[in-house]
Amino acid sequence: MISVWSMGLRKFQEIELASNKDKASWVGWSNTHPVLCIGSEKGSLVFYNRKSQRKIPCISKHGKKVTHGDWHPEGLLITCSEDKLLTISNQQGDTMQDSFIVKAEPTFIKWCPSLDPNKKTVTAIIGGKQVIVLDTPTQKSIVVSFAAAYGRVVNYDWYGEDHLIVGFEKGIIAFISVHPDSMGQEKFTVNVGPSGPIDCFVLCIEH
Repeated sequence: MISVWSMGLRKFQEIELASNKDKASWVGWSNTHPVLCIGSEKGSLVFYNRKSQRKIPCISKHGKKVTHGDWHPEGLLITCSEDKLLTISNQQGDTMQDSFIVKAEPTFIKWCPSLDPNKKTVTAIIGGKQVIVLDTPTQKSIVVSFAAAYGRVVNYDWYGEDHLIVGFEKGIIAFISVHPDSMGQEKFTVNVGPSGPIDCFVLCIEH
């Protein structure tokens, strides 16, 4: 069960999963629509609309545990799971196109922050070793690999529409191009020392 706190009403709204034998594994609010999605260990999704208080359960959207998801500004949700599938749903839980299968477990899936409404690109860490760049309308993809000495990929973020900042297990941060003309090129790397994995970072962009 997920508890949603309403600051205006000063009360909780309880949202139950489709099965009392299931457990939540991921939750995420849309930034542009009043919709919350809950992913479960059994691969189901539950969509909750805060305004209408309507709950839409989607049983077996994935075959295994939902590990991550990300909302597009247009109200599309892409989720990934241990079944190696990437699935796009709308706010009502409808599957918008065929699911895309990858070769290893995907995590940290993210939409590209593009100002072009026709550009719907996503990235995800694949098996902890690579990053996939997927054009969702065409389902064409490119997998970016890294030096084995960097260790596992533990986190990343978009920098504009054409670059990624990638953090590695061995304390290295790499600035990677994902522009079609220079896909996968490392623009620079920084070794922050033997302090351990780069679990998270914050980008400061000067204009």
